[in-house]
Amino acid sequence: MDKCYYEDFGSCTFKYSACFRNSCEGKGSCKYFVSENDYFLGMMNGTLKEEIPQEDAAEHRRRVESILKPEKSKKQQKYEARKAAEKEKEENSSLGGFSLADDPAFKAFLEKNKK
Repeated sequence: MDKCYYEDFGSCTFKYSACFRNSCEGKGSCKYFVSENDYFLGMMNGTLKEEIPQEDAAEHRRRVESILKPEKSKKQQKYEARKAAEKEKEENSSLGGFSLADDPAFKAFLEKNKK
């Protein structure tokens, strides 16, 4: 029996195959099966034609965008969280709430302990 070219240490290494990283299913059930001899001869003759399935356009776009848009840095996340907190504070203060910092009797005390 011929050994599959993509089989390495008992597992399939062809990433488009259904048995990728599992044991090779053999010539009968794997459509990507190519024997080592056929692969070598095809490579030497220039007739080797590897079947690589076309990726769905939407899936391809999602994958490329995820690569091109790296995650936000911690610094950026902190900045956005701080801006959101400031915006929320402004919205809450416009509702007419009262805080001790508004009272002149406590204002100096709070500013002194703020540092």
